[in-house]
Parts: sequence; C-alpha cells; structure tokens
Amino acid sequence: MASSQQGPDPALDFFSPRFDPLRALQAEGLRPPVPGARPQDNVFRCRFLLPPDHPDAWNEARRPGKSKEAQEAAQREKLRISYVHQKQERQQVRTNPVDQIAERVQHGPLLLLKRWYQQRSRVRVVTRHARGVRGSSEGLLVAFDKHMNLVLRDVEEQYTVLLQVQRVKPPAPGSSGLERTRWVRQQEHRRRQLRQVFVRGDSVVLVSAGPSPAEAAAAAQFRPHARQRQQAAQKSGIR
Repeated sequence: MASSQQGPDPALDFFSPRFDPLRALQAEGLRPPVPGARPQDNVFRCRFLLPPDHPDAWNEARRPGKSKEAQEAAQREKLRISYVHQKQERQQVRTNPVDQIAERVQHGPLLLLKRWYQQRSRVRVVTRHARGVRGSSEGLLVAFDKHMNLVLRDVEEQYTVLLQVQRVKPPAPGSSGLERTRWVRQQEHRRRQLRQVFVRGDSVVLVSAGPSPAEAAAAAQFRPHARQRQQAAQKSGIR
C-alpha cells in the first residue's frame, strides 16, 4: 500500500535526473516518450577525442556507410565539379561584356563606335552642359553602350569654366568720382589630362574619329614641353 502511494520509480522516468538507462532496458513494457525516434550514436561521434593510437579512435577508413568504391566515386565527383567551375571562370574571364555589346550592334550610328572600339582608335567627344557646349575630350575608346555612354582612356580634355570676376571701372577723366567695382562673368579655357573618363550619353553632342596612332604619339611627344612653357609663362606673369 505504501509503495503504491510513492508513485513511479524515478529510475524508470525518462525525464527524471535519476533515470537509469540500464534498468529501463531491462524493464518489460516500458516505452520511451517518442517510440519512433532514431537512436544517436553519441559514443561513436566522440571517438575523435581519443588519441590516434587507441583501438577505438576515429579512423576515416573505417567510417561506416561508405565503402572504398563509394569514397573513390565521391572524390571523382568533387574533381569533376571543380573542373566545371574552373572552366566556367575561364570562359567568364575571356568574355568581355563590351565585346558582347559590340557584337549585337548591326546598324545605325553605333556602327562607327563599334568600328572605333574594335580598331582601338582614339576619338574626340564634344560635351555640353546646361548653358551650351562645355568642351571636348580626346582619348582611346574602351567601352560604349546603346545609350552613348562612353569610357575613354588616356584622355586630354579641353573645357571652359564660367567664373565670377571683379572688375574695377576707373572714373572718367576730369571728374571727381570714385572707382566703381562690379562682378562680371568671364569664361576661362582650361586643359587637363586624365587616366580614364566616363562620359554620360546625355551630355554627348558629337563623336568623331581622333588622330591616328602615329599622330597621337607625335603630339604626345610635344605635350610635356608645351606644359613646361605654359607653367613658365604663368610664373612670369605672361598670359
């Protein structure tokens, strides 16, 4: 009577801290909470903690579930997948997206851009801003698209900048008036050389063929001397 009032044995309670797995296996009619659960081989999973010379240590060759033929087949599949990935990467490197754009051009004014791009020619691009023509850029055409967006390399740009300049108006001869100053707009012409430039298509006014490679090389030969003369003139105050 007293044993029936004590309740179930804690050693046979799966959720009790005093659960005894050996007694639970020996008890008849005892069912686990989840009868369909698959058992886990936690002992086998911890074998990698044993020293290598232990007979029960982890050994890849004795790993269950994979025969020697299956391991060789898996290794061959890994090599095949690696070869396919390397082949795709090589094809992507060889395929230039600008070449694909040029191949799709069959008619229209873009045929000239296609020809200059394939011939690696230098072109002259006239650009504009909100008030009119801004200037021109001359460089090697290395990329273009259907929206007339251009990429130029080794560019020599000539452009104008609108500045606010203060001018002093002297008084008229024989008068006792004072000098008057006023701000006026003055357009200044500038020139610079750039390594690479992206020109938006909506700012392009005109694209024409630039000088030949021989003419460009001859002009580049005299550019440093021209810059030196310009710098010397600026230092001496000569415009």
